[in-house]
Amino acid sequence: MSIVYLIEEIKNDNNEKLATYFAAFIGAITFSITDAHWFNAVESEVYALSTFFTSAVVWLILRWAKKIDSPNQLKYLLFISYLMGLAIGIHLLNLLAIPFIGLIIFFKYNSKLRTKITSSNILILIISTGLSFIVIYKGIIKGLPS
Repeated sequence: MSIVYLIEEIKNDNNEKLATYFAAFIGAITFSITDAHWFNAVESEVYALSTFFTSAVVWLILRWAKKIDSPNQLKYLLFISYLMGLAIGIHLLNLLAIPFIGLIIFFKYNSKLRTKITSSNILILIISTGLSFIVIYKGIIKGLPS
């Protein structure tokens, strides 16, 4: 469904539903048989569960972006925070979803508020996502146990 959300966001045309779902199906099948995903999924390590949590977080932020006008849209962001906390306990791969989440939130709020995207806004976004990554990684994961 993540691929369907992204295609619908780009195209803004609901007339070609069959093509959208077919492209998403081909993308999902292709991902499921790639070497990197396949060998991580069949190992008895943490990578399969980490991939699950990362894909769940990506799906939830895209779901939030689709339901941004609903009154209870905050529950998606809270659930993303909870899943990221669980996922960090398994593997640190989920930290790489922070810039993606920041981009989705930034562009959805800019389109909702109809503000102009400037280079200073993009710079603030890059700095804030970088700082959140550093605070979580250096401050909580590395610093708290020591």
